[in-house]
Amino acid sequence: KAKFNDRRFTVNADVFYVKWHNIQQLIVLSCGYPYNTNVGQAKAYGPELEMAAKVTDAITAEMSAAYTQSYIYDPQNTPGLPVTAGTRVTNIPRYTGSASVSYESMLTQDYKFTFRIAESYVGPVEDTAYYRQTLGSYGLMDFRMGLGKERWTASLFGTNLTDKHAAMTIDNTVFAWQQPTITRVSTNQPRTIGLAFETKF
Repeated sequence: KAKFNDRRFTVNADVFYVKWHNIQQLIVLSCGYPYNTNVGQAKAYGPELEMAAKVTDAITAEMSAAYTQSYIYDPQNTPGLPVTAGTRVTNIPRYTGSASVSYESMLTQDYKFTFRIAESYVGPVEDTAYYRQTLGSYGLMDFRMGLGKERWTASLFGTNLTDKHAAMTIDNTVFAWQQPTITRVSTNQPRTIGLAFETKF
């Protein structure tokens, strides 16, 4: 962790390493029935970085990014288990990142105006339906604009502004048999615009 220029610029960074023993993964039998089972030993490692800069007294820019290698290195010796050394752990993206710009200023002595726009990015992940598949990367954009006075704030907000339909998971229910010709996809929430009112007690 470091701060520069009278704390107007900050950097946080780390490198992580994780080992899992007897990690569980979703396995689908040839008949289409899914079940969770121990598949062996896995590891995950990579760097993470966060930066924030106070561009002016009112504007702040932030950025974060991470890269993750996550795979099974010592699979369990179970006959018929479709896992080999090097198989990626499901639902862990290889890349993630985010960027945002926020503005905050007093309109009058009593009223504060705030605005923030942010983009978050998730890289490709692997998931399991009847077959193991790779889900594509996606980016989602949100914003919030608010006016506050003392203990209350009224805001206009929007999520998923570009109305991106991102594949989050596939066949995430164990109550249905999987079929090789059908992949059920769970997507994110569509574009949403709304008003919010907050107060402190």
